[in-house]
Amino acid sequence: MLGYKIEMKNKDPLRDEPVPIDKSCPKPRTYGELSRLLDEKEAKEVSSEKERG
Repeated sequence: MLGYKIEMKNKDPLRDEPVPIDKSCPKPRTYGELSRLLDEKEAKEVSSEKERG
């Protein structure tokens, strides 16, 4: 949830919406979508670690 709190502070002043942390991710439209994208990214990292391990 830390990334979520940081996003709320770092809004794009022109659009008044969150700026994505990961520039390679598609721009999320809502905070819920942002947190979901972060969860998916985390899940992918965990699963790739399991494959290597």
